[in-house]
Amino acid sequence: MIRDYETMTSDLLEWIQKTITTLNDREFANSLAGVQQQLATFNGYRTVEKPPKYVLHCYKYYNCKTVQYTYGTEIEK
Repeated sequence: MIRDYETMTSDLLEWIQKTITTLNDREFANSLAGVQQQLATFNGYRTVEKPPKYVLHCYKYYNCKTVQYTYGTEIEK
């Protein structure tokens, strides 16, 4: 169970770092059509890619609390 928590946490942190880099490394288009395309891409990220990661985060939190309760240990968030 602790190994599952560590694996989920490292995968989630890797995805967060990659996503932050991707979102910060972009330029906005100089036309309405270009901005609309970029907005559609971002909405896809927000509605398709991010929700499963949030579920993973919730499961990771549950797993952490289970380990803490079972073993009486503190795990850093």
